[in-house]
Amino acid sequence: PPKEMPPLGPRADAVTHFRFGCATSASYETTSRRPDRRRGECTATARINELTARLELEITIWVPTNARKTLVDHEEGHRVIAERVYETAEKAARAEAAKWVGRSVTGKAANCGAAADAAVRDANHRFCQGYLEATSGWSGRVGDLYDDITDHGRRRRPTAEQAIELAFERDAESRQTADTGRAGDGNAGR
Repeated sequence: PPKEMPPLGPRADAVTHFRFGCATSASYETTSRRPDRRRGECTATARINELTARLELEITIWVPTNARKTLVDHEEGHRVIAERVYETAEKAARAEAAKWVGRSVTGKAANCGAAADAAVRDANHRFCQGYLEATSGWSGRVGDLYDDITDHGRRRRPTAEQAIELAFERDAESRQTADTGRAGDGNAGR
């Protein structure tokens, strides 16, 4: 196998690797600077005015050269899942950005400019974490369900297309159950 190919799991004959990418930049204004000369640091607060994100999806499929059609179809199913989730990427990024634009963030560093930069850099990182959970995390969860349903492509039924739909349905049911459980856990507002 090629050296860049990820290792196969114990039940896998092929692998589909996907990577959801997220890079951000933010425009901001520093709203507070509190130098502490005794400690040799500054605490700065910055208000995020605008957040720009570059989103991408890379997919690589590795199958043996003599792979059976059902295995190839199965790996193509993983590609379809990732691409279907990526269709929601802009919506997920906008929802995550709404949590940050207009928000003030605080950081510490040796000087006030670096402190504001550190605060915004952390916000950019946390934005990408939220976005990746909404996309890559979702795609991974659906892909795991798909593998369970198809026994990693070994089952002839359901078809790959049917298994994809079933995996998305099961994931939606699971998230709905989790959301219902959180709403009634008795800890709301505490």
